[in-house]
Amino acid sequence: MIARTYPGADIPELSDSQIKDIFRNLDMEFNDAMIRAGGYGIYTGVVAVTLWAVASRSHFQSLGRPRFLIFIILLLYLLATFNLYNGWAVEIAHTTLPNGESFWTAFEYNPGTPIFLALGIDAILSTILADATLIWRCWIVWGRSWRIVLVPILCTTLAVVSRGIVTYYAIFGPSVPPGALFFKTTVSWSVLYSLFILATLLLCTTLIIYR
Repeated sequence: MIARTYPGADIPELSDSQIKDIFRNLDMEFNDAMIRAGGYGIYTGVVAVTLWAVASRSHFQSLGRPRFLIFIILLLYLLATFNLYNGWAVEIAHTTLPNGESFWTAFEYNPGTPIFLALGIDAILSTILADATLIWRCWIVWGRSWRIVLVPILCTTLAVVSRGIVTYYAIFGPSVPPGALFFKTTVSWSVLYSLFILATLLLCTTLIIYR
């Protein structure tokens, strides 16, 4: 059946349930790309409103501060654009089966080390820029007290380390040493990465509001 549908394609013998699982996985990747694109559209609107609000102020206590904020906002937006482009190239270009490719070709596709490395660096830079700006604001509000921002700094550092580990496993895969493979199977580093980012956001926001 499969061989007749995709003549010349090197597809192993698969059961109906395995084929359904493969198509379900491809659908999930496609839907994930659509959600990212929708979130990017919302983010674009937020960035536009923020830049308009900053630029429309009639007076500033310091001209350097708004310029710095605009630079950070634009840099984060560029990083988000780069992330969307890479995600689109990986997920959409191959889950939609271009050029008559089989579903097995799309399922087995490996973006390669450059894509994984670029996505990892992009995520790490975005985390550092966003969290550092939030921590800096919290530090200013609390009278430049380092004790207040020690925990957020620790959470951000652990988030960066977690994302670096996720990138490492994505690049090297099963070729990692046994000790590293043990940590991969026992710890969900992507979940830890999200939790540490959320912890930094909640802590800094709560401290700023409380002050």
